[in-house]
Amino acid sequence: MAPVYEPGQGVAYPKPTAPKMTVEPPTISRDRWLGPAAPLYRKAKILLEKKAYRQAELSMERALRIEPKNGYYWYTLAEIKHAERQYSRSIQLCLKSKSLAGGDLNLIRLNEQLMAKSR
Repeated sequence: MAPVYEPGQGVAYPKPTAPKMTVEPPTISRDRWLGPAAPLYRKAKILLEKKAYRQAELSMERALRIEPKNGYYWYTLAEIKHAERQYSRSIQLCLKSKSLAGGDLNLIRLNEQLMAKSR
C-alpha cells in the first residue's frame, strides 16, 4: 500500500482491509428439469414408464443424494413405490415431498392425488 502524507501527522500508512468476499449459498433447484441431478431424474422417469422399478429407484436415490431438497424428486420416488404397491412408503415420501414444496401448488396437488390413490 502506498503511504499517505498528512500535514502535521507525518507519513501514515492506511490500514489493510481484507477484500470483501461474498459467498452465495448453493441454490437448490426446484425445477426438476434443470438441476444438477436432472439427467438422473429424466432417466428415472423413463425407467418408471418401462416398469423397471428397481433401476428407476436407484436413479432417483442418486438424484436425491445430489439434490435432497428437490420435492419433485421425492415425489417421483413416491410414484415408484406406489407402482411397486408399497403404498405406506409412497405416502411417507409424498409427505416429505410436500414439506419441500413451499408454494408450488402443482407439486402439492400431485402429492395429494398420489396419497389419495395410495390409501
